[in-house]
Amino acid sequence: MDCLSLVLGSAISISAYGLEDNENWKKNFAEHMMYVSIIGGLVGTYVQLTHSSFKIPVIVLSILTAARVGQRTDAFRMATNGRKKSKLIADYKKYEPELTPQDEPDRTNMRGYNYLVYGEDRVDHICEAPDLLRKEITDHRVITVNKIWRCTGSLLNSSGDPEGRLKDICLSFALFKLIRRRFSGYQLAESSLQKTRDFVTRGLLSNDDDAHERAFRVIEVELAFLHDYFYTKYPLIFVGEKFMLAMSATLLIFLCWSGVSVIKYYLSPTTYFNLITIGKKSFDAIFTLIIVAAIALLELFQIFLYMCSEWAKVSLVCRYVAHPSWHDKPWITELIKYLCHLKVFDRVLQNKLGQFSLLEQCDYKPTAKNKLYNMACEIVGKARAGRKQSKRLKLPREVKKAVIRWLKLNHDALPTNGISSLQRNGVCAHLSWACNLETHAQVILVWHIATSLCEIHGSRVERTKVTSMEMKDNQIVANSLSRYCAYLVNLTT
Repeated sequence: MDCLSLVLGSAISISAYGLEDNENWKKNFAEHMMYVSIIGGLVGTYVQLTHSSFKIPVIVLSILTAARVGQRTDAFRMATNGRKKSKLIADYKKYEPELTPQDEPDRTNMRGYNYLVYGEDRVDHICEAPDLLRKEITDHRVITVNKIWRCTGSLLNSSGDPEGRLKDICLSFALFKLIRRRFSGYQLAESSLQKTRDFVTRGLLSNDDDAHERAFRVIEVELAFLHDYFYTKYPLIFVGEKFMLAMSATLLIFLCWSGVSVIKYYLSPTTYFNLITIGKKSFDAIFTLIIVAAIALLELFQIFLYMCSEWAKVSLVCRYVAHPSWHDKPWITELIKYLCHLKVFDRVLQNKLGQFSLLEQCDYKPTAKNKLYNMACEIVGKARAGRKQSKRLKLPREVKKAVIRWLKLNHDALPTNGISSLQRNGVCAHLSWACNLETHAQVILVWHIATSLCEIHGSRVERTKVTSMEMKDNQIVANSLSRYCAYLVNLTT
């Protein structure tokens, strides 16, 4: 009985492979409530038929099971019904420039950039005539990017966070909240402001040597937050950490109680409930103990994974900023610093580029060497001829630098489809036709083939003479981006 409750509450999950799946939360909720009802009936029957003290943890675990089902459903609903918080952010950003009109925005110390990081639900609503809704920050628990950069605690100063990694994680979280408005259909009110442009061109894209690394890192973490928002339950834990941790602690306590009860009442072969007994060993009790231990370890592992996530880091930093009294307690600072440096897995995006070479893979024909391969093909879909993906490439440093350099030089100009580059190199009259084809896919593939031919020719030239370092960097950039664009055309929807 307890095993069924534990498995339903901790092992069964709601899977979403796309945004459409998140819309089916009612169906998933109904299915899981059916499971809860069945187990609830079994638990009720068990409680009526037994007088063992083991029924107490069974009842509590069943209640926690129902709570876990509700938790997963809330995570589903939060992913698709986050319009309320997005509207709070959207309304706030309309009036955010008026909150500090006397401050000249400074992108180096983020003065004047009141991007919300934490506590937007505590922003006050002030109605003004005729129908204006204005948001003002009056609660010290409302944390903005500006507050984090002005924090004088040792956790965030130049000695505690010399590279500004913790600040950048919070910045990524604030940017994630801003971009989330697009998925709810709200306008980006700050996009036309000069201080927003300065933040990008003179802040993220600064003249520092590692500006390219920082810019890509901030955007990568921002997109990782967006992925987690739609496909994990981290956002639900983030907004209710105390409740979630209390639930996990309660579950662990009663798991231990269940284990002790099994050892106390079910290891004796003379007990009525010993269904599988060989010699003096009760194997049904052993199986129950194994499942209880596995669920307890799984629960601890899930807590550990959250503590290692960027969501936990943002929560810890915001709490640190909101409580100035913590700044004078070195043990709190060291504890938060230790927790913020925990890391288990790489981020979802993995900092890699998909690669595809049309000339290398055009004659590729997938083969089926055994029945197992054929069975797998029926499940995951057969690979199509000429569409074998190359090995993913770790995003080269040269590509990052080239992208940031281009953005710095052209931040005031509208992007073109390559014509401006042809004009700068004096070949527009001969090659402009390749930029004006009927579809973008045709343009990409034509230039991809041309780049591949240059790559083949360049490899032959390198054998005969030394190529300059700048030329090698340009080749890496061109080949990496060309194969990535071909990958997008051929292997993604």
